[in-house]
Amino acid sequence: MAKNITYVIKHTKDSPVKVLLETPAGAGTQIGSTVSSFKKVLSLIKSELDDDKLFNNRVGICLDTAHVFSSGNDLRGIGVEYLEYFCREMHDLLDEPISLIHLNDSRVGLNSRRDIHAGIGQGFIYGDKSENSDMVSYLSFANLVHYFTGRIKRVGGGKYNVPMVLETHGAGGLEKDMGQYKQEISLVKEVKAIGKKELDKYISIVSGKGKKKKSKKLKDRFKINIVPLEDKKKTVKGTKVNRGAVSRNGSHYILYKENKRIVELLELVKKYYVITRDPIRTNAYSMAAYQIKRYPYRIKAGKDVAHLDGIGVKMVIKIDDILARDTLLVIEALNIERVVREHEKKNHLNLKLFLDLDLKW
Repeated sequence: MAKNITYVIKHTKDSPVKVLLETPAGAGTQIGSTVSSFKKVLSLIKSELDDDKLFNNRVGICLDTAHVFSSGNDLRGIGVEYLEYFCREMHDLLDEPISLIHLNDSRVGLNSRRDIHAGIGQGFIYGDKSENSDMVSYLSFANLVHYFTGRIKRVGGGKYNVPMVLETHGAGGLEKDMGQYKQEISLVKEVKAIGKKELDKYISIVSGKGKKKKSKKLKDRFKINIVPLEDKKKTVKGTKVNRGAVSRNGSHYILYKENKRIVELLELVKKYYVITRDPIRTNAYSMAAYQIKRYPYRIKAGKDVAHLDGIGVKMVIKIDDILARDTLLVIEALNIERVVREHEKKNHLNLKLFLDLDLKW
């Protein structure tokens, strides 16, 4: 592996792209699941390259929290001792030991040697299965985020400012995500906003070193609560209220011609942006269509659904346009119906050609 990585780097010397080695989960014959073996792989690459500057510019590490945990390294404590140890060891070889964080919970236990991610607060690291209290799990997560986003000094001086990527839910469709990524991003922003002194104070409390202050208000504040949108219910004076006002089965929209038409046109535009490879607009239209499918009432104006997640001011205007003209300006301007029709026709012909060839064989 070291020779292959070295070969790629030497033959792309002018490229700014870094090759990141990701911490493994320890499954099967995976190598590098211990700090010493991971360090050995890096050492081999450095030796093969025989160029310290090139090595530091083109090689880095991606630390995956779920993998680190399932390979036997416990991240459930509120300290950052393991992170400091790992980074210190890698710093022997790399000037910047960590280039990326994959921020995940784990659906499997410590040292399980299996790579199965979970949503933040829904697994064995930060969730009910972690054996920690809600407050300890929250502070543990907050401390990790602080450590890699410049709030905590690292061993040897300086601070980290490492980009983070969530891999906690199925990608490619809101049916799998259910609004949980948005909640997790909000959680990361929330814990980053906690002051360093305040975080240290509460860590001191739960570790038994500080003054006790375990009020219900404090426990409710320090709690990870990531819930799929369709399950997000709140009890008010004994009555369950669905905060999003959405249907669980997502079929109410077919009862109303207005809702059905809105979904049809939004999904048409989504197809166009899939074809033109525009993931941001694809997700925007996908989210809006997904929410409207689950809205249980007739939509008479865009403002009726303005409170739903994913339906912003611009989408409200588009819904009003559909209700008024039975089309969208963007569909007309980009000739979307023709583009989608031609794309689907081309795909159909390609499939037919493939099946014909397969039959001949």
